[in-house]
Amino acid sequence: MQKLRWGILSTSRFARTKILPALRHAARVEVAAIASRDVERARRVAAEFAIPKAYGAYDELLADPDIDVIYNPAPNHLHVPWSIKALEAGKHVLCEKPIALSAAEARTLLDASRRHPRQKIMEAFMYRLHPQWRRAAAIVRGGGVGEPLAVQTLFSYVNEDPNNIRNQADIGGGALMDIGCYAISVARLVFGAEPHRALGRADIDPRFGTDRVISGLLDFGYTSWAPRVGSRSRSRSMRRPIGPAGSGTSAATTVTRSASKSAISTRSRATSCRARSSRTPRCRHRSRTRSPTCASSTPWSRAPARARGSTSRRSRRDVPD
Repeated sequence: MQKLRWGILSTSRFARTKILPALRHAARVEVAAIASRDVERARRVAAEFAIPKAYGAYDELLADPDIDVIYNPAPNHLHVPWSIKALEAGKHVLCEKPIALSAAEARTLLDASRRHPRQKIMEAFMYRLHPQWRRAAAIVRGGGVGEPLAVQTLFSYVNEDPNNIRNQADIGGGALMDIGCYAISVARLVFGAEPHRALGRADIDPRFGTDRVISGLLDFGYTSWAPRVGSRSRSRSMRRPIGPAGSGTSAATTVTRSASKSAISTRSRATSCRARSSRTPRCRHRSRTRSPTCASSTPWSRAPARARGSTSRRSRRDVPD
């Protein structure tokens, strides 16, 4: 069985503790070389993992004709430039997330990949290849949960180390690029589509200049029960600002195919409904004329007359708040 010969474009902690141990267990993988800007560091890591070659420059690794695939776990701002150089050197690329820091960067990388159609490039969202997530996606595609209408995510951790790359704004640090990208990725996986619109609000850490809390909404467009956001609907809630999702370093999104809601207000409303369920037989937010996700501040029957309009009883059920 022919093995793919991998070159590791960094001696980062993640590469050492996660990727290299995993690659050593892959039947069709041979880790053939590793590179660092510090050649002695590259040699130490190579000795630890029995890697035949160690380079003191990334360019030297890319010039090695015995390498088939490059794994790029460099800091975020180096993902696009070094991935392009790898493609130009005739290597396939597995690049850590986020693969780019902006739409412009992503287009630059896409253009480069089209110039090299024989090479493959992939963003390393490992969860998408996990058997559990692959099964979950198959259930959704097969209609096992009905039509997906909304995805809500909350991902957070605490990191106050000023030397950590996640807290360095000039090299692509911050909550959105580090963990918020997972929320976006899983929504795209569930809906099997790309968002039409995005809205977000960030709380910037005054020490690091990075986004430590970010709340976002993504609109994936039309469903059978709601008009497309941005079309001529009677919905006015799309104009509500998004509030912060809380304190600490976190990324939160409410990803929906219907009306937009604040991430924090949606979670708070759902919590209050659960808390009252033991005292009241039915939460007023789960009336027949509401969406099945309890994310409304007022029931339809109490909405302003101008927001309700003159719709029929049936059409009211199709108009989100």
